[in-house]
Amino acid sequence: MKSTDTKANVRLLKTLALAISTSGKPFVLTGFNYFSVSLTAVLKILQGAGSYFTFLTSMR
Repeated sequence: MKSTDTKANVRLLKTLALAISTSGKPFVLTGFNYFSVSLTAVLKILQGAGSYFTFLTSMR
């Protein structure tokens, strides 16, 4: 889709450039700047918590 509004085009290009530059960096969570936790570890923790929750609700 083409826009004749040059300001909208410039905003779009800046947003696109920002999205490209931020997606090139790995996502890392830090715990009070003492340790870092990868996204994979966070997902495994959440998956384990969900499994444990399912187990506890099935025991009722």
